[in-house]
Amino acid sequence: MENKLSTIFKRSLFGQILNELRNHDSITHKVIPRYPRNSMSVSDLFIGGPEYLKTVFAAENVLALSTGNAVPIRHKFVYVDSDGQVVNVDEVVTSERIYIHQLRHFGRGYFTFLHLTEALDLDNDTNNAVYRQHRGLTGYMRNENDLVHYVHGNIGALYISGRNTVKTLVKQRNKKTYTVQENFCEGMNYDFVIGNPTAKDLQLTIKGFNTKKVLIRSMSLNIKPFGISVFSNNGEDAILSFTSKLPVTRPTVFESNANYSQFNVYHA
Repeated sequence: MENKLSTIFKRSLFGQILNELRNHDSITHKVIPRYPRNSMSVSDLFIGGPEYLKTVFAAENVLALSTGNAVPIRHKFVYVDSDGQVVNVDEVVTSERIYIHQLRHFGRGYFTFLHLTEALDLDNDTNNAVYRQHRGLTGYMRNENDLVHYVHGNIGALYISGRNTVKTLVKQRNKKTYTVQENFCEGMNYDFVIGNPTAKDLQLTIKGFNTKKVLIRSMSLNIKPFGISVFSNNGEDAILSFTSKLPVTRPTVFESNANYSQFNVYHA
């Protein structure tokens, strides 16, 4: 009985507010989120590569995977430019458990995108009454003969409103510093790509240190809602830290040498 009352309290509005106050800086989403009414799907904010890379996405069919049946769904790939504006949408209907989609390029640089799904039979959504959060894998390759370098999504719970605008359940909190768990080497080129999954401008501070942990660089950037910022470095900063109001300011790192004979993509 005591456990049942405790569960009821935690699920109540007062319990959620109390939990928010106790764990304010650790909670990624809003205490009273406004879930999408026109879909049962939310997405991470994924990163698309520049034009010299082929970008693919391993899109999961959660309904097919969870039921073991060939459930047809509509995949939506929503392209967002560096300023956070929706520029295009790809739609594909398939019952495959994992569908590999090749993304298009808009401009020469990096971009963000969302992966959302809709069940063609609405009973598949309403019977489960579960919001599907897509944390699929984005793959990058230089050419058809190259290995595909996959990374998962970062923080996110984004969706598209009825007006075709990006909405989010993610909030900015107090500032936190994330130090990249990697020492960088001179002679290699690095692009550090950070997306903003929140509805407000994100202030980002980058600090670089040499091998003796002496500060040699400090700069501030502003990232538009749902947009990205790219910080390029050739390895002179051995240690890098990123400070913002995101729970974890973890960049996606694109690493290569001068002629791209060495190439890798990973979460720092």
